[in-house]
Amino acid sequence: MKPLLASLLLGLCLEPPASARWSAGGPPEPLEATAKRAMRELSQGPLQGRRLSVLVDVEAEKSVDVGELLSSMGAEAYLTRTGGEGDPGPEAFEGELEDNLVEGEFAHENASREMVVGDVLVALVGDKVPWPLTSPPPWWGPSAVLIIGLSLQCQAARVFQMALVERTTWVSYLCPIRTQGQARFTVLSWLPFDPDQRLVSLGIWEPESFSTFSQLFIDRFKSMGGHTLNVASDDDDAPLLFLDENDEFEGTCKRILDSLADAFNFTFTLTHGAPDLKWGEIENGTWVGLLGEVYRGRKDLAINYFTITYERAQYFDYSISYHTEGFGFALPRPPPLPQWRSLVYPFTWVVWVGVSVVLVFTGMAFFFLTYTQPVAPDVSLPGAFGIIMMGLVNQAPTKIPASWSLRVFLAGWWITAYIIVISYNCNLIAVLTVPVYPKRIQTLEQLADSHYRLCMLDYGEFVPDALLQSAEPVMSSLGRKMDLVAVTEEGFYGQEDCAAHVLADSNAHIETYAYLQLTYADMELLDNVYFMKSQIYEGNLAFFYRKHTPWRRVARGSIPQPLALGHLQGVFFVYGLGLATALLVFLVEARLTARKDHKPV
Repeated sequence: MKPLLASLLLGLCLEPPASARWSAGGPPEPLEATAKRAMRELSQGPLQGRRLSVLVDVEAEKSVDVGELLSSMGAEAYLTRTGGEGDPGPEAFEGELEDNLVEGEFAHENASREMVVGDVLVALVGDKVPWPLTSPPPWWGPSAVLIIGLSLQCQAARVFQMALVERTTWVSYLCPIRTQGQARFTVLSWLPFDPDQRLVSLGIWEPESFSTFSQLFIDRFKSMGGHTLNVASDDDDAPLLFLDENDEFEGTCKRILDSLADAFNFTFTLTHGAPDLKWGEIENGTWVGLLGEVYRGRKDLAINYFTITYERAQYFDYSISYHTEGFGFALPRPPPLPQWRSLVYPFTWVVWVGVSVVLVFTGMAFFFLTYTQPVAPDVSLPGAFGIIMMGLVNQAPTKIPASWSLRVFLAGWWITAYIIVISYNCNLIAVLTVPVYPKRIQTLEQLADSHYRLCMLDYGEFVPDALLQSAEPVMSSLGRKMDLVAVTEEGFYGQEDCAAHVLADSNAHIETYAYLQLTYADMELLDNVYFMKSQIYEGNLAFFYRKHTPWRRVARGSIPQPLALGHLQGVFFVYGLGLATALLVFLVEARLTARKDHKPV
């Protein structure tokens, strides 16, 4: 970060005369009492309800009773002391986060030197700065840092250039000053992207003026001052990012960045891909691809198809999700079944079995009723079945039975047969119009049990390893059938090789769902494939930043709040306008339709 402008620091940060300094040899009561009162007001005001951790160097305890300061807070906090004998220093905390977390105790009882991750870090800074502010562990990142000066020297230049401060979103500095013989605190903040690199004085500390968190910690990134962000991107990721007919970047991610750039006043540059042609994963202990560019600090953020995963969250910060999608499968469209089989397609086999059973039962019943008539007509068993079958082909018998019982029986059957025939004819027309295909694979279980292998480009995506390591038999079975294809710089970057395997009826092509559909549309192969309904590894897409990027995520007043009168001003304005219009119409109508006095006849 650029150094603070000297012209702005002269008025705020000049060391006061020796008579105004607070040291171990001078009277500490005025500033110590002010600090004690400020700590109590902070814990009961803007920091109320937040998990606090307090950082102090042992050198500061020579001039200030830190125990009394912390006891005055009246709230639970966690203390980290640095300096002195036995301090392990920054080298002891370079491991993983899980190795350094502790539960902590009440601040005035805890004398351990363990690092504690809190919501808000309150750093008590005297003449010596605690080393976690200048050399913070890579995993340590409180959401807000409040620095309270314990020496009557306003050292804003040193404070706002500390490493932990530079990578923290919410930062404020309570700088001690002496006005009219009284020690007080002025609240300072720092706008890192302001063109003038200016300090911001928020005023003298008063609990009434800083009663909320947002009043104490201002939004330091509401404008990025025209700063240019270097974005790691890949132009072969439609519809998220691709090149249009003019070789200009286009896509969902590009449009999101355009909107953000207009709102926060920044510009950005995009790349056509990673130098190593990888997407973003850990290889040989280091990140490669687009995420590797961000991890090593060559780029400020990465866009494209990156879902939020546990592994990525350990090494990167990420934005809110802007889309949810998974990996889909493209399979060869099976050829339609032979046309001669269309005669049986209108009904399922269950319906055909039911119709056959009903036909046999009806024929036997008709023959039995005919045989039991007093004057038995000359009808044999085949003849009875013939009369019943005539109803299914819309043919009437040549002679109607004389018995009313037989007539009623045949009438019921003819109505049933008519419904069956109408249903069959309607479905037959639909079958003859639209070709019938064999049953398609639509579930992961069906795909795992089929002869199809999987095909995917080898660009560093996590899917092949995740499938192999999956504890679910279906997923691991798919992983063992994975074929990886090398990435090329021509055509569709190698996707056409997987498409060839799909058309050869040997593989299923796996890729992000929307991109897979667009790729086959560009290759004009949509009529030859279909896409499974099931997706795997559905996740939330987000932008990824370097760990501890301070401008990665800032609350924008999205917290629900009750309606106030100011929210309803527009409603009352429209209501008043309507009343005024109604009154005007009424007066005009009354004037035009006023009755005239009639003279007596």
